[in-house]
Amino acid sequence: MFLFFFLIRLSSRFFQGPVTVKIQVPNMQDKTEWKLSGQVLVFTLPLSDQVSVIKVKIHEATGMPAGKQKLQYEGIFIKDSNSLAYYNMTSGSVIHLALKERGGRKK
Repeated sequence: MFLFFFLIRLSSRFFQGPVTVKIQVPNMQDKTEWKLSGQVLVFTLPLSDQVSVIKVKIHEATGMPAGKQKLQYEGIFIKDSNSLAYYNMTSGSVIHLALKERGGRKK
C-alpha cells in the first residue's frame, strides 16, 4: 500500500505541468468587435491553473469577454473553477471555443 501512495505522489510531481494547450477559435465574421477568424491560439500554462485563466487569455487575444465564452474539451463543456489537471489535459490538448448563448427561444 505504501508503494502505491509513493508512486502517486511521485507521478504528481513529474506531471504538474506546464502544458501547451491549443484553442480552436470559431470563424465568426459577423462579430466584428472580436477577432474570431478560425485561428488557433496556443498557451502554455501550469496544470494547476483554472479554466478561468484560459478564458482571460482568450479575452486578451480576441477581445471576446470571458462571460461569452463556452469551452469544450473532449466532448464536454469545461467549468471555470476546475483546473487543467482536473480534465487530465496534456501538451497538445485541443479546446474548442464557442459563443455562449443565453436562454430564450430560437427564432
